[in-house]
Amino acid sequence: DEFLEEILTKKFQKGSFGFSGIKEEISDKIKGKYNLDWENRCSLYFLKEENLNTSLIKNQIRPIDIKDAPIINDYYEFKGDKSLQRIEQDILKRPSSGVYINKELVSWVLVHNDNSMGIMYTKKEHRNKNYALEVTIDLAKKILESGKIPFLHIIDSNKMSPSLASKAGFTKHSYVNWFGISI
Repeated sequence: DEFLEEILTKKFQKGSFGFSGIKEEISDKIKGKYNLDWENRCSLYFLKEENLNTSLIKNQIRPIDIKDAPIINDYYEFKGDKSLQRIEQDILKRPSSGVYINKELVSWVLVHNDNSMGIMYTKKEHRNKNYALEVTIDLAKKILESGKIPFLHIIDSNKMSPSLASKAGFTKHSYVNWFGISI
């Protein structure tokens, strides 16, 4: 508690600040001190290496081309003023996985700057073909090969992704919060 108080008083003096993937016990302490601007409660999932099953990948998966960043941004649920720039950085700096059909990106998943997997989407006309499962497994494999643990956050309102995460071998760990405060 003392450490948290010191960080909050020294680093967060005036302005708006966003937090991602903060355990509820800590986020409750932060939110109680400041004006809460927005909040999304999520479940934290992780993948153990022994649960990775690459035999489920039946299609060619490849890294996402930077030229496809605007397409990803167009479909992004949390699209905003700076989301395209963040997506471009995700593609350029971290691993990604996508399914391309006739040179068109139809399903994708990226790694955020906090190293969580996210911004997953499959275009409606290409759903029910296991593409989302395959890009998830492919990206998890890349993360494991880099020596890291694949993890993701699923917002409580998303009712489809928990089943997908489970099929891909992920295990639910705990609840976390994404939120913004202003001082």
